[in-house]
Amino acid sequence: FIYPAMFAIGLYGGFIQVGVGFVLMASIYHFMKIGLVRVNMHKVFIVFIYTIPALLVFIFTSNVNWKFGLALGAGTASGAWWSAKVSVKKGEGIIRIVLMVLILIMSLVLLNIIKFPDFPSVQ
Repeated sequence: FIYPAMFAIGLYGGFIQVGVGFVLMASIYHFMKIGLVRVNMHKVFIVFIYTIPALLVFIFTSNVNWKFGLALGAGTASGAWWSAKVSVKKGEGIIRIVLMVLILIMSLVLLNIIKFPDFPSVQ
């Protein structure tokens, strides 16, 4: 069942992308029976690999805002570095807590219970 599940997650990630990391983590944890530190490692690698073609499409169609993209990349890299250090030092317990909190927040946002302020359109 792992291959159909990963295919379905790939379709979801390609079209919707919201929360695909959570879905990936749940399925990898279920199918591979490994700890959350390793699950997160696999998730990050998978998301990185399928982000490359998407980025290339946006680059070739001139739809990349490089200033925002580089800021996002810097934030992502520093957050990944920090979270890797914390997860290795603190172990699976901290990952489980952070994961549950983030899933709860994301669920509330997607159900329109929590609303974020509108941001101005960027041209």
